Amino acid sequence: MLGQPTPKGQEITRWDKTGKFVITPQKVVEGKPEDLQELGEESRFAGQKVAWVYVEARHVGGDAVKGPTVMTNVGAETSTGHKATRLILIGYLSSRPKDCIDEDGEAVVKQGESRTACAPYLIPAGATVAKVTYSQGFYKEPLAWKVP
Repeated sequence: MLGQPTPKGQEITRWDKTGKFVITPQKVVEGKPEDLQELGEESRFAGQKVAWVYVEARHVGGDAVKGPTVMTNVGAETSTGHKATRLILIGYLSSRPKDCIDEDGEAVVKQGESRTACAPYLIPAGATVAKVTYSQGFYKEPLAWKVP
């Protein structure tokens, strides 16, 4: 269920530094199909809407890490069984929630500190986000949290 932390720290390595982070998906805010119209590619985004996924990462051990990229491993699955597609944008959609903050690639995160980041995903317009996932690499099943 959203709000539940990972049972153990997940290793994140960046710039030759490895820290352990407890990952906690916080919430999902779903938009409307009209939110994508400002991108000007209506045929490309037809039948889709944006879902904003919020995840907290708390540093619990290891090195201080500059710009840990937590959202790289975050995904979502829909009520219709589809995997969400990460929406990479230059700039922001005007419908982006005010509390939706990107990861800071320059911030150094030390033990005991936490950061909450948010990223947009595309899902089918008629679906909802049913699960938030966190990849543990190629050989382990991703962690998953149900969205109420």
